[in-house]
Amino acid sequence: MTEDQKRRIANRKKRQSRHTLLGRLQRCAEKANRSAAELGLDDRITTSELTELYMKQSGRCAISGNLLTFKDPESQSYLSLDHVIGLRCKSGLGTNTVANMQLVRLPLNKRKSVKPLSKLFNRKRPVVTRMMLDSFEEGEIDALVESQRAQMISLGLNPKDGFTVVANYVEKRKVKRAG
Repeated sequence: MTEDQKRRIANRKKRQSRHTLLGRLQRCAEKANRSAAELGLDDRITTSELTELYMKQSGRCAISGNLLTFKDPESQSYLSLDHVIGLRCKSGLGTNTVANMQLVRLPLNKRKSVKPLSKLFNRKRPVVTRMMLDSFEEGEIDALVESQRAQMISLGLNPKDGFTVVANYVEKRKVKRAG
């Protein structure tokens, strides 16, 4: 077999793995690790850690509660890895650890960007969705709330005490008025 044939076979296998859950999680881990390395962070995430997170979330978006897909990148439910506190956030509190990650729909991840989760929901205190309450243990929820609070304080947002439990995020639709 020639080198060209070997390369073609390897590329075909790589393309086929893109449409599997494991392949998608592997690409998410690679991208997160590459971003962390660019920023000089030592933390690395593994595919097996992301697989555990996927199972913990029951294959659902941590923000909206919708089932996540991994086959069609054009889908509104395409799986994406979100750092609760973004690695590039001005607060400098973001880490590349599973404790700072959640699996979400790609459009929501783009909308949230590096902003605090509370900004996505337009709240004055840290936010926990019903999906997060169902998926994460109490200690994980406490850590999530405290990290959001620290991020909000560092950004000068002065969060109120406690946290807000919200129903899962539903995208706001623009209503066209007749007339």
